[in-house]
Amino acid sequence: MIGLGSTIWIVSLFYGPIKDLYSDLEYKRCQKNWWTSLLFINNHYNQHDMCYFITWYLAADTQLYVISLIILSMIWKFKHKTKLILSISVLIGILIPTAISYVYNLDVIYRLTPESFDFNAIYSSTYANMATYMVGICFGYIYFQKKNYNIFNNLLHKLIWWVAFIGLPILVVLTSSYYYSRLYSAIMSGILKPLYALGIGIGVLGMSQKIGGLMQKVCEWKPAIFMGNFTYSTYVVHYGIVFYRTATAKQPLYVSDFVIITSFMYDAVLSFLCGFLMHIFVEMPSLQLQKMLVPQVRRQRTANDSKNK
Repeated sequence: MIGLGSTIWIVSLFYGPIKDLYSDLEYKRCQKNWWTSLLFINNHYNQHDMCYFITWYLAADTQLYVISLIILSMIWKFKHKTKLILSISVLIGILIPTAISYVYNLDVIYRLTPESFDFNAIYSSTYANMATYMVGICFGYIYFQKKNYNIFNNLLHKLIWWVAFIGLPILVVLTSSYYYSRLYSAIMSGILKPLYALGIGIGVLGMSQKIGGLMQKVCEWKPAIFMGNFTYSTYVVHYGIVFYRTATAKQPLYVSDFVIITSFMYDAVLSFLCGFLMHIFVEMPSLQLQKMLVPQVRRQRTANDSKNK
């Protein structure tokens, strides 16, 4: 998609009275900043002229992956300080967006407004997503340590699990729907995302221990797992679909509930269809090629264990 945006094809493929506001501008952005996307730094460098807008997520995820490797290396070296290292990591992820939100008087969450600074400061930046990533690492550590131990072993624990799993995400959504004072907005901007991740993490941890009833069955439902396998490909292509429909518009569109719903259904169905095709013809062959070329650590360990025996 970045390669397409960097070539003249993106200009020639689009026709319409507003194409210069979309395809021509995207072409100029990709010509200028394609390299920042390939280096996964586009969410912090020249982010106002980002090539293929949604790649900010890939950059943030890659950067956080590198940070997580550093943290895991520290945990490996200082095993007796694991809880302290994880706690400090989560705390840093909370304090940085809190401080930035307070200094620049930002809102609790990023709302769809023309001010791009809010987007870069509290949504697409690495530090804005660090706390939730660290919460995920914490739950990975808990699962690794307690996978053979029944954590939710009584009715009270299961009730707490349901309240946390369902209640925390809903609480975050409802809380973020309002406007607050400068200090309160800064505090909430730092804790809402990790609080949401906490609820999801508790839910996944509980379902890994076979609790959740219908909720667990839905999450483990084969069609749901099948769709989950190509969500990444769907994410990559969905922006191009929405972009194309908008850039090729030839007349003003009257906005109504019906138009919004039908547009959403059209975009969702087409995005999943294209995502499925990309998963089959691009992602799956790439994964198989990776397995063939990249040494598999688990296989090497198994072979070494067999030799030792």
